Amino acid sequence: MSYVERANRFDDDVAGAAASANGDGALVGLLGRPGLDERERITLTAALGESGNGPEGSAAVRAQFSDAMASLPLASKDARHWWRDLACAALVALARREGPAATDIYVTAAASAVPEVRDYGLMVLAAEGDDRAWEQVLGWVGEILSRKRISYGPWHDLLHAVEYLARHAARGSARSEQLVVLLRANWAALARPPQKRAGHGPYVEPTMETARRLEQLWPGIEPDGPPVAALDLPQLHTPVAWWRPGFRPP
Repeated sequence: MSYVERANRFDDDVAGAAASANGDGALVGLLGRPGLDERERITLTAALGESGNGPEGSAAVRAQFSDAMASLPLASKDARHWWRDLACAALVALARREGPAATDIYVTAAASAVPEVRDYGLMVLAAEGDDRAWEQVLGWVGEILSRKRISYGPWHDLLHAVEYLARHAARGSARSEQLVVLLRANWAALARPPQKRAGHGPYVEPTMETARRLEQLWPGIEPDGPPVAALDLPQLHTPVAWWRPGFRPP
């Protein structure tokens, strides 16, 4: 059997399992099939994001995430992207299945040294995560702001982190005060465009000023804005969650 024939047959099996009365159980059963290749594991993990929210399926997706994260540091250069994509597929699947209940997984991904996994982790954490990681994420933001030179990647991470923090910083709360005071105190650094590495050395992205983006998402958050108690950060901006059913781009 050629690889194309195998792939077509496998895709038919996945479609049939997903459409069955117990889609979760059928897909988990396929995950136990010996000899699965990397593409097949990713396909099944993604399919489990749309097959239900029962414990069996969620446990299987969590196992795939754990396997990917354990394998990434040891993977060869050629195999690394498969494990990365499996981790990202598991994150989206858990966001669809568990929402806030998978915050522990989102935080693990957000702390990853692999940029793509970290980006997915922060993105899902911003939109789905509950508040259990608030102090930890605030610490990450403070660490980024303390750097002498902030490159493009950490600036991007910071925006997602602030989205998460702001969503759990109710108007008039101590958290709102902590977050806004921290950002306003570092506004000069936030107003500098981030640096991005290129073959000839670092260059700046003039359209990527974090301060400008923060003002767009949370009007009034800037240093000359109103008193912190007047800002309703969760109401001003809702993080994008493109994985949710019925999502419509803003």
